[in-house]
Amino acid sequence: MRLGYGVYARAMRSRISGHVMVASSNGFHSAALQALDRLGVPWEQSGSTKAYNEGRSTQIPVNPTVKVKARFNRRLSDGRTELRVER
Repeated sequence: MRLGYGVYARAMRSRISGHVMVASSNGFHSAALQALDRLGVPWEQSGSTKAYNEGRSTQIPVNPTVKVKARFNRRLSDGRTELRVER
């Protein structure tokens, strides 16, 4: 399954809906973070994700967002969800 320019992920067919989806344990967000690691792009969690993980907020971040510390000009998406990048 293509996530972006030169970035691919393993895919599987959903048993419930029959649609093709990313075959990662945590879905698209996990596959996108693994792709950033393999591309050598330094990143960190966004402020809302950090606040939730540290227990300072009860609001669960819905859209995957990361802060990129270097140049990164690609879009990673699985067709429905796109990785949001903060600079």
